[in-house]
Amino acid sequence: MQHTITHTCGHTSRINLAGPRQHQEDRATHLRRQPCWSCRQPLITQASIDRAEQIATQAMQDRR
Repeated sequence: MQHTITHTCGHTSRINLAGPRQHQEDRATHLRRQPCWSCRQPLITQASIDRAEQIATQAMQDRR
């Protein structure tokens, strides 16, 4: 079933959700509480970069 979701960033998306109605409604509610993928992706990428830098810094310190 198609759902139109308005995300926290204000963007809307049409998403096809399958399964029992309650599962669809729960998933739609969850998606409404998040930014859309286009807004969320740069945040995820930056968090991954930050984490990789932390790991690299820790590894360099452990070698000393």
